[in-house]
Amino acid sequence: MPAGTITITVLGPGAGPAGPTYDEQQSTAAGNSFDNNDATVLVCRNTNATARVITFVADRYGAERTIMTATIPGSATENGTAVLGPFPSDVFNDHSTTDSTKQGHVMFTHNGVNADLFLAPVRVNRALMR
Repeated sequence: MPAGTITITVLGPGAGPAGPTYDEQQSTAAGNSFDNNDATVLVCRNTNATARVITFVADRYGAERTIMTATIPGSATENGTAVLGPFPSDVFNDHSTTDSTKQGHVMFTHNGVNADLFLAPVRVNRALMR
């Protein structure tokens, strides 16, 4: 697996009245990634007052390209939380021809301090997506 691979949390029916829980993980300086199946969203929480920018990249047959950027608000706005995705695999999944561990993963980097950004990729039950 690529450096900074984040563990997926699977959500399905039966979440309690307080809502689902998920495991946040601190971002890494080497970049981050998660396994993607088209039903994965990324919950981001920024504990710094300054907004953070996440840049999604994918290797498109030998050349890394920026797919999308997203701004995560500072901690004073919406508690610094944003939910991104789902991520269509044909657009966001890496198709590296030089590193097979990246294939099928969404790869991303961010600006700012790693200690300020917490991430949780969450796999949503496809039956709930309509």
